[in-house]
Amino acid sequence: DYIKIDAEILKVTAINGLDITVTRGAWSTSAVSHAASSQITLIEPAGTASTVNEGSTFTDSDTTLTVTSAAALGGGTNSYIRIDDEILQISGVVGNDLTVVRAQLGTTAAAHTDGSTVTLQTVTTQKTTINEQTSTGVASPLIKNLDAYESTVETAVNNWKWGAKTAGQY
Repeated sequence: DYIKIDAEILKVTAINGLDITVTRGAWSTSAVSHAASSQITLIEPAGTASTVNEGSTFTDSDTTLTVTSAAALGGGTNSYIRIDDEILQISGVVGNDLTVVRAQLGTTAAAHTDGSTVTLQTVTTQKTTINEQTSTGVASPLIKNLDAYESTVETAVNNWKWGAKTAGQY
């Protein structure tokens, strides 16, 4: 799973109780500090996929993506898909042709080879917010769930505390 804070995407590499370990700057985004109260978006695979079926490279400026099976992918209008390090939003579906908006959620448009995996993504906006001890934005924020949260701070740069209704569930 991944989380997005501002324009940075972070890969969740481990969850242990209320500790969440991340890799910063995933999908070619830049690791930066984030201000207190920044919104956090959860990005996770929906469990369905297809492949690019263009017959050639899907260029970085192409907005019509042909997949092997749109039915197997399961995405509809306003759904998000991931190809390699790029997130795209579907704006229309006709047969196996998807009309897409490129470079979504802070990612960069890129060329993708024919046969690349296309994965449907579940995107949950405003999942949590950052609540830090300072207003300057530090690399190790306290992340709080909006419904029920903890109030402890982790000091390691990539090992953040967060609160959830059930430890390890988000």
